[in-house]
Amino acid sequence: MPENFTIRECDACRRPVIAAVTLAVKHILVDAEPSATGTLRLLAQDKTLPVAVDLKPAERFGKTNLHTNHAATCPDVKRWQRPKRGRA
Repeated sequence: MPENFTIRECDACRRPVIAAVTLAVKHILVDAEPSATGTLRLLAQDKTLPVAVDLKPAERFGKTNLHTNHAATCPDVKRWQRPKRGRA
């Protein structure tokens, strides 16, 4: 784990997470530990949140340092995740 990623606890489940931002500039929580089923590469930014890049399946092949969006693994995600907006 690179030193420049700040690890904190999820407010709901207390598991270690990393706050990141996507290429679409959405804030997400990412599981701190890499996962065999991870899809996100974390790219360090200077003094800002890391960027979480969702890799295509072919880009994931052989990678062992990919992370998972915490929304997919948190047992209490409804406690902290914002509801999706409906369209009018």
